[in-house]
Amino acid sequence: MASSSTSEFPLFPELPAELRLHIWALAIPHRVLHITCTKGILSPSARRYAQRFTSTSPPPSLLLCCRESRSVALPFYSSYFRTEASPHGIYASFAYDTISFPDNTINYVGREETDGIERMVLEVKDHAYFGYFNLSLLRGMRSLRELELRVENWVRYSWRTEGAADDIIRDLRTEVLDYQDWKMPDVIRIVQAGTGQELCVIRGRGDLLVEEEA
Repeated sequence: MASSSTSEFPLFPELPAELRLHIWALAIPHRVLHITCTKGILSPSARRYAQRFTSTSPPPSLLLCCRESRSVALPFYSSYFRTEASPHGIYASFAYDTISFPDNTINYVGREETDGIERMVLEVKDHAYFGYFNLSLLRGMRSLRELELRVENWVRYSWRTEGAADDIIRDLRTEVLDYQDWKMPDVIRIVQAGTGQELCVIRGRGDLLVEEEA
């Protein structure tokens, strides 16, 4: 009797090798890779440093499935977020993975990562200070194409009472006017943390300049 399961295909090893390799390649996942940072300090007057990066996301399954799947997937992955205390780092594929950070982590990430990340989620705890703490680094992320900002719709440290989207749009507009050579991400989504409600979508600097003219 044939199995009714749709999650098993026992004849897979009997497929032609080129077809198996193509299927493995199609199975490379688009993950959201959550990264946090443990910080160390050398002295009370010194800036903190990244002691180690960690992730709650499981490692890429194709690297663990079998030798054949690993041989297909491995060229797409590299070890990133390495530190002296954690030299093995975390396997990531900037072509496939969306990298998610708390906003108090992004400034500790190294140049190799900020140059390579293509899709990023940033958890913004205090939108009133988003521009001050983050925009100079975002300007330098040369490969960043998609950015999602997950924001709390309240202000933690500032007297300003504007909504999260208004605050961030103002900061972004100022940035594109002051730095006209900034190749900003193709898409920036501002999303309400917790609910996932989409507050705003910005598709390139043109959207911000149109708002300014209006």
